[in-house]
Amino acid sequence: MKKFLVNSAVMLVSMLVGLLLVEGLVRLTAEPWLEQRMAELNPDSEKGSFGTDTSWPIEAIDGQILKFRASSEFSVSHLEYNMTAHIDELSARVTLPAPRAGARAVPALGDSFVFGIGVSDEHTITSRLSARYPDWRFLNLGFPGTAMNDQLVFLRHRHQEIGSPDRYLFFIYTGNDLLDLFRGVPGEAPPERKVKLVAQTKEAGSTRQFMSRVNAFVYHDPVLKRSYTIQLVRRYVLNTLNARVQEEGSAPIMHPTILFFDTNQVAMQQQAGELMVDQFRRLEALQQSLGFSSLVIVIPSALQLDAERRAGMIERYALRTQDVDFRSPNRIIETAAQGRDFRYFDTLDCMSAKGDPKELYYLQDDHLRDAGVRALTACIDPVVSEFLGSGQD
Repeated sequence: MKKFLVNSAVMLVSMLVGLLLVEGLVRLTAEPWLEQRMAELNPDSEKGSFGTDTSWPIEAIDGQILKFRASSEFSVSHLEYNMTAHIDELSARVTLPAPRAGARAVPALGDSFVFGIGVSDEHTITSRLSARYPDWRFLNLGFPGTAMNDQLVFLRHRHQEIGSPDRYLFFIYTGNDLLDLFRGVPGEAPPERKVKLVAQTKEAGSTRQFMSRVNAFVYHDPVLKRSYTIQLVRRYVLNTLNARVQEEGSAPIMHPTILFFDTNQVAMQQQAGELMVDQFRRLEALQQSLGFSSLVIVIPSALQLDAERRAGMIERYALRTQDVDFRSPNRIIETAAQGRDFRYFDTLDCMSAKGDPKELYYLQDDHLRDAGVRALTACIDPVVSEFLGSGQD
């Protein structure tokens, strides 16, 4: 028995030493994409811990989320930031400074970029616009995890409740809003897909679900996420799986932004364009029936502005540079918007000229930092000014 224990201990020590040697070798020879991946997993500023949205105070009708609970507050925490969001009496995130008495409401609809994940109340897009235009009340109706299909439902249910405003701002984020349209319109049957999205858990097989759980465990584990070797193995397994699922006619599992950069994903991108057209038609119908006008603004993703990070992602997913078009999401949205009865503005070129993207966006989380919100507000200021000035009494 003693000999068995000694041999077992020697074996375990040998395995541990071997793993450490492999880890050291991988670190010494790490390629840029792997260094980038490790930087994303382990950001320098650990201001908080991973939070959860399960405790956020929300209100729903027939199972459909419509808004945050009025006059509530909740914490939003991440490794890169820690903030508290305050909700006003109209179930909008608080906008500061407060508008002048009698100010006309201008609701802003969008996802977490409009809501302001990663920045305090006074630094959101609506707060920065409020400081510029005190005669208008900018209502921050941004809701994380939504796209225009959800936001038009919010608008239809809440238009009269918030005073039947005659102007709306819509923000579309190129990073994942096109992919989110594949969920369909809340309360309606989802659209028939031309391509499977295997990354969605409910459609994934047991093997893929298991891999997803393992990946999430490593992603959040403070020790395992520092291993270069694990990430190298992950890349091999993921790209092997992606090669197989693409042969089956499914979209590969990858960062949603990169998915729409890949020019090989023709069917998926074509359907995204069709879904975007459907939402813009719904917007026009609501404009006509409810009597308002809209300004649609496109927000670029960090990977569109950061060429170095984009190159690392291309290598991570074993893509060919010639098969990557980082303007593809914008073209899809712009084509769908052509000839529509609303104003449209794409901020990609303006944001590209606003300095180092690493200063504008968080590294791991991809949301805008305070500097990024300032840059975006400066980009949209002229078109917002024109929009607010049109048709004033």
